[in-house]
Amino acid sequence: MSTIAVRQCRLSSCLRVTSVKKVYGVQKAFELIKSAKHIVFASHINPDTDTLGSAIGMMLSLAFMQKHSSLYNVGSAPISLSFLPRVDALTQEFPQDCDLVISFDCANKERLHLPMGDYKIINIDHHASNTLYGDENIVNPLAPSAA
Repeated sequence: MSTIAVRQCRLSSCLRVTSVKKVYGVQKAFELIKSAKHIVFASHINPDTDTLGSAIGMMLSLAFMQKHSSLYNVGSAPISLSFLPRVDALTQEFPQDCDLVISFDCANKERLHLPMGDYKIINIDHHASNTLYGDENIVNPLAPSAA
């Protein structure tokens, strides 16, 4: 597991990078994406614009790679997010053939309600409380959103 995490020091106003593999973490995440056969873009329970918008944005951005992908949430999108493109692709059934999950804006794995499975996780977030549950973690608590 490699982690890209920027955290604010509690005793001062300095910033510290908690991983010396800052550049390589992004490269490893991209390698996971390139090798995946079915990517599931997961958003947390009771999705908001950050989690769902980021998931949809990444799904649309990676369409050029012609990867099989799904948009997953244990619940449904609120009506207030119906303006998002492809929100109708959201499924509550987790694909059995998934080999990579990319989560957005979710500080802990439990909020994703993922079933047990043989898949890797890329965790992209901005919460200081993130538990770094992914196989690859890209976490910046100083960012205003995961996007």
